[in-house]
Amino acid sequence: MAKLRLENIVRNFGKVKGVFDISVDIDDGEFFVMLGPSGCGKTTTLRIIAGLETPDSGKVFLDEKEITDFPPRERDMAMVFQNYALYPFLTVAGNIAFPLKKRKIPPSQIQEKVEEVAKVLGISNLLEMKPGQISGGQRQRVALGRAIVREPSLFLMDEPLSNLDAKLRTSMRGELKRIQKNYGTTTIYVTHDQVEAMTLADRVAVMNNGIFAQLDSPLEIYNMPKDTFVATFVGDPKMNMIPAELVNNGKGPNLKIGDTIVDLDLSGLSMPSGVQSMDVSLGIRPEDVKIVERGLNGKVVVTQNLGKSKIEHIQLSGSNAEVIRMTGVESDLDSGQSVSIMPNESKFYIFDSANEKRIWPLTG
Repeated sequence: MAKLRLENIVRNFGKVKGVFDISVDIDDGEFFVMLGPSGCGKTTTLRIIAGLETPDSGKVFLDEKEITDFPPRERDMAMVFQNYALYPFLTVAGNIAFPLKKRKIPPSQIQEKVEEVAKVLGISNLLEMKPGQISGGQRQRVALGRAIVREPSLFLMDEPLSNLDAKLRTSMRGELKRIQKNYGTTTIYVTHDQVEAMTLADRVAVMNNGIFAQLDSPLEIYNMPKDTFVATFVGDPKMNMIPAELVNNGKGPNLKIGDTIVDLDLSGLSMPSGVQSMDVSLGIRPEDVKIVERGLNGKVVVTQNLGKSKIEHIQLSGSNAEVIRMTGVESDLDSGQSVSIMPNESKFYIFDSANEKRIWPLTG
């Protein structure tokens, strides 16, 4: 187990910005997830930690010892790749044992460790098979076994579940969580899958354009997104963003959508001095859209019954905005119906359109 610290890491590829000024402390035993779309810099950051990339500037520390220029073999880290990277000519046992043989561990100890890890992973019956004879999920367990058997200070995982089908990904998420908690090894995990991030992580770093857009617990990221990118990237269906305007009424701001003043309590929210109006976005999670007698008028254009829930697409009147509502299957709304909607109680967000930062709620 180990603590990791990144200090002002920068990595560019010519004129393309890869990672810009990343700093973070990752605690001993933490499951830390970097989440973001392709090209956001998450894999580059992981490769810098592993020693597979050298930063243009900044430092990497492991247990307060700088390792920025250490080669990968001297970093005491084990990496699990997206494509498993197993040796096809070796058996499952041979693949798991490979890092121990490289360290010249006595054969009797190697066998004992391989059998122990295989038992934990539930692959004891596969030890004599080769990778081509087993399933994708089983190959992923072998790749994990090869990392675990080394007993490294850190596990580094680069989208290890992305090649699995949906059902297998779900079961493997549970396995990963169990294994990590069982061994207590500090784990840094890269993914573009928000479900993986939310279910696995102690903390999530949502990455965008080479920076940490937000670094928080999964619940804090979901409940208090700092900007529109985080708000719409985390959540399925994503958060609704409705173009709106804050208008100064002399006592405080009103929220205006089209010609409608929306009756929302904005007590405590103030506008910049001298500003009478400003463009904003009203954010509402699909599960927090409620049907009311008087609110924002619209028409249901599409409904989708998912068995355990229902998704309704509502086109707002006089606006290009379409609002997605997620509700129970008992909802009797159907295509073509006229409705009025509002956020559920205080569960709404306001983002400044100029910089896309959240300005409501005020806390968090």
